[in-house]
Amino acid sequence: MIHDLDKRKEWWSANSDIVWLDDESTPTQYLDSHIHLFKDKRVLEIGPGRGRQKDKVCDITKSYTVADISEKFLKEESFQDVSRHLMTGYEPFGDFDLIHFWFVLHHVLHRELEDFFEFLYNSLMKDGLILFNFPSGEFSDHQIADDGIKTSLHKRELIDTVTMNFFRIVDEFKGVDFPEVHHTTYLMQKREAKWEDQG
Repeated sequence: MIHDLDKRKEWWSANSDIVWLDDESTPTQYLDSHIHLFKDKRVLEIGPGRGRQKDKVCDITKSYTVADISEKFLKEESFQDVSRHLMTGYEPFGDFDLIHFWFVLHHVLHRELEDFFEFLYNSLMKDGLILFNFPSGEFSDHQIADDGIKTSLHKRELIDTVTMNFFRIVDEFKGVDFPEVHHTTYLMQKREAKWEDQG
């Protein structure tokens, strides 16, 4: 369940112009050197913004799908040549080899993290990958910004704990986005069975 869905959709529709990335952003830095991960893969991007990452990798994928809670983003001209899905919850809607999302995780509420990563796990084929980044500065666990949509800054230890049940870390990359904001990027692979079911 995505809490406060209507409120969040309304906020993003009204604030869609804040989405921007420059040529030195973490996604650009990482994708330039790891573009091979996308070759001939069925790819899902969550929260695709203006389509910057999609434009970089889409041509080499087997198929490309974008998903968002905002109809406004999905109507962007950049996405008219790919599959689009309006997210209303965390129910799987396809089978993918790779799922990536950038500057998205801090918009997933603290209480939704487990459901979100289980959704990713259930949406991936065997040995599937997830690729994502998140702010990695110094802040308190579950710190929330007063921006109308409860942006959550999750401590890395919490993300590691939640993801461990579903994925194993393959690669880690550190970058800087926006003035002095550090981000950690994780490439993770789906576990053959959930950690909790292996014992």
